[in-house]
Amino acid sequence: MNLGVAASRQTAAIPRSSFQSRPGGTETPLRSGSHGINVYFELGPGDDYVGKPDTWHLLAQVPKPANTVFYTENATSADHVMAQSWMSLADAEVQVAYQRHRQKSNCTFADGHVETCKLARAYDPAQGVDLWNPSLAW
Repeated sequence: MNLGVAASRQTAAIPRSSFQSRPGGTETPLRSGSHGINVYFELGPGDDYVGKPDTWHLLAQVPKPANTVFYTENATSADHVMAQSWMSLADAEVQVAYQRHRQKSNCTFADGHVETCKLARAYDPAQGVDLWNPSLAW
């Protein structure tokens, strides 16, 4: 690879079409295709989470892989979704890009299937729904 070309790409100006206007005249960079892994699959017994000390680093450890969200569209710049810290649907809305597809987001489940679903179908503690935590997915 030509390092000069790579360096010029890193310092090149971002085209105006790469920004989205926000209320108040501010602009934020558009993010295309950002996705994040469910942090429950990264946690260890030393972390604090519901289901501790169980871990889910292997598919065989996931009790209901067809009902457990593994990966989703992320609304932040992180490479994972911190579902273990959510206390309400509003907390989840900050991290999951739940509005990209007519108030829905694409979710890949631990068994490999993909669904476009409303966030409340996968996480709504008021209704006892938590498809992010492998120990609670029904």
